[in-house]
Amino acid sequence: MTKDIGQSILFSATARDAWLQLEQRFGEADGTRIFRVLRDLYVVSQNNLSVADYFTQIKKMWDEYNSMITIPHCGCGLSCASLLAATKMIQDQQLMQFLVGLNDDYKIIRGSILMMTPLLVLIRCINW
Repeated sequence: MTKDIGQSILFSATARDAWLQLEQRFGEADGTRIFRVLRDLYVVSQNNLSVADYFTQIKKMWDEYNSMITIPHCGCGLSCASLLAATKMIQDQQLMQFLVGLNDDYKIIRGSILMMTPLLVLIRCINW
């Protein structure tokens, strides 16, 4: 911590008070964080990365985004039709986003994947 920042919390009564002051001063608001992650997700592409490294990069962004949002849940458990439909929709969106960012070297494979029915089978493979 720099001297200036340290002096700004010097008279905090507790460590918690100091932490809250620092968080208020330097913490990113949820809206800002969500905006940043979504912006990055909208423009992510493979470029010079291997497919595995590209997937790892985009998966970290999906995980970060998912940690910031509240996904509705149902009291009837994991077999809830609405929950299963929402999960499939999210997985399909992630698959499409992954495929959009792949280099054109993979356009034949991408086309073959898009012709598969159901797409869910492939998504389970990707979400190792």
